[in-house]
Amino acid sequence: ARDTGGRLVAGDPARLARGVTIDSRRVDRDAVFFAIEGPRHDGHAYAGQAVQAGASVVVAARPLELPPGAALVLVDDTTAALGRLARAERRARGLRVVAVTGSAGKTTTRTLIAAALSGRYRTAASPGNLNNQWGLPLSILGLPDETEVAVLELAMNAPGEIAGLARIAEPDVGVITSIGTAHVGFFPDGIAGIARAKAELLAELPAGARAVLPAAARTLLAPLVPPGLDARWFALDDPSADIAGRVVSTSPIDGTTLAVGDTTVALRLWGRHAAENALAALAAAEALGLDPREAAPLLGAVEPMRGRGRVLRLAGDVLLVDESYNANPSAVRAVLDALAEARDGRRLVAVLGDMLELGDRAAALHREIGEHAARRGVGVLHAVGELAGELADAARGAGLPEVHVHADADAAAEALATTVVPGDLVLVKGSRGVGLERVVARLAESHGGREAC
Repeated sequence: ARDTGGRLVAGDPARLARGVTIDSRRVDRDAVFFAIEGPRHDGHAYAGQAVQAGASVVVAARPLELPPGAALVLVDDTTAALGRLARAERRARGLRVVAVTGSAGKTTTRTLIAAALSGRYRTAASPGNLNNQWGLPLSILGLPDETEVAVLELAMNAPGEIAGLARIAEPDVGVITSIGTAHVGFFPDGIAGIARAKAELLAELPAGARAVLPAAARTLLAPLVPPGLDARWFALDDPSADIAGRVVSTSPIDGTTLAVGDTTVALRLWGRHAAENALAALAAAEALGLDPREAAPLLGAVEPMRGRGRVLRLAGDVLLVDESYNANPSAVRAVLDALAEARDGRRLVAVLGDMLELGDRAAALHREIGEHAARRGVGVLHAVGELAGELADAARGAGLPEVHVHADADAAAEALATTVVPGDLVLVKGSRGVGLERVVARLAESHGGREAC
């Protein structure tokens, strides 16, 4: 009760509690259930169910009638209380924390940092996409007991959110992977507003802390770096960067060879965007005392993740690049650029779904991506979703030879299953809400599929 900022109003103060949940369907024995008032459901309506499932304590914002034996802690706001409890846990355990945010590449960079640090520290990273006002506290509260360093992902879609998350995590190292147009619909002043929102992380770092920043966004971010931080800029092919690298080779099958000074990094990940993520990881690891030569071999153990660059080899030597988890304009451009350079004579088939949360710029940004797809040599475009027409029209206008429009992922999946030909390189990428993972599943089912790298 003390750590949540609440007061115990029912139950035994000595009652055992272990573990935290906000989902009444996923309750371990003696867990603490936080009754979160979310956008779709009010957890207060499920508190009794959580107790019946094994919860011993309920944290709520209003009085509740609970089954006998359950403890009830009243707080002003259950989301804020969850954050306070997580911050108290972080302090009590004396964790060292690396916080990662950015418009693209957060999850991959988080995973790479955790791998780089694992050779020296007992390291844990945020699981899945637990990166918002509920997920971040759950990540901290769910860390294994032996954890020394936590690598935590911070996400946002509005100003002020990164600052709030950083006050919970209290990071020792801050990493911004990139600045792009993700969530631009929530920012009237566009990418400048996004940069300010991401830079909220920097304002919460202690004096002298390492800030790892993308040199590609130096113009936007440099004025936002507070005095006294140890700002390190990373980039490919930029000798002026503090952590500079060069891609020796990259392909969806063979991964990436990256040169960083006199150190060679062999990645199973592919594309220049993955190489940039690796540079950020090396800079973060250096802040905790690891030389790049020590950290580099550990990066090679990181595998492409489902929906985030995983490559499947299908029948007929078809390569399927699964980027179905999410999409924003910057990320789509990056992956199209990477595949254009690595396709090695294959026909490039792009299945591109709507990019969500772009506000009144959505139509224009989809048109830009259509034009970019044509410029980068896409041979066949399948546009999926409500804005597919904008994407398709722009691609046709820019000379893309074959363009198809589909209302939803299921229609696209059926079309792809019968039109992919041997040797194709197929990209599937769209925002999570479009459901393009169904296209990946259908192609893997119809053509057979195994990991390619």
